[in-house]
Amino acid sequence: MVKKAKIVGFKRNHSRTYNNYCILALKEKDLGRFIGRKIFWITQTGKRIKGKILRIHGKDLLMARFNKGLPGNAIGSEIDVY
Repeated sequence: MVKKAKIVGFKRNHSRTYNNYCILALKEKDLGRFIGRKIFWITQTGKRIKGKILRIHGKDLLMARFNKGLPGNAIGSEIDVY
């Protein structure tokens, strides 16, 4: 069953942005069951960049790590959660 999540930002600190770590918003109650699931972001050319959900970020967000860094236009787009 495929769910849709939205990329709301990247992991960052005062001086650096980590574009291979993303913060995801998912409209579900129990976010703990999504930890360890695979995710895919599809580029405009059709390539798939693979990632994995790592942990819960705050109350209602998730932190995920991608194999490659994502571009800035990925923020606001939807991804597939498997």
